[in-house]
Amino acid sequence: MHSPDELLQRYVEVWNDQDGQGLADLYHPDAERVSPLGTVRGGDGVRGFAAGLWRASPDLRIRVTHSAVNGNVLLYEFTDEGTHTGPLATPRGEVMGSGRHFRIEGAGVVEMRDDRIASERVYFDPGSFLRQLGIGS
Repeated sequence: MHSPDELLQRYVEVWNDQDGQGLADLYHPDAERVSPLGTVRGGDGVRGFAAGLWRASPDLRIRVTHSAVNGNVLLYEFTDEGTHTGPLATPRGEVMGSGRHFRIEGAGVVEMRDDRIASERVYFDPGSFLRQLGIGS
């Protein structure tokens, strides 16, 4: 059984360990995760999405800077940092590694059901992210 705070701590651990199955296990089977990089469903969808990001940036790390809980809703602010060394899928197609360091700051909203993530909405500026990689203007 995960409290929202425990779930968030576990999320950061498995993300930074690049543990795809551990990440998938945190999501309800019919969960939906929406971000500026796309929408995925269920633990397998989240695992595949994360694997693509880890492939593009094997040193990718997330750090949660603030969080708050209200019932089954968890709000968090985060910083993602890494180096773009591998191929990254973008709406314009796959972009090969640029060798550039990036830093993304954003926020997320998680709704829990049965001690797992049922819905996650992640917010950040995708234009800033792509500009840091030398993609886009």
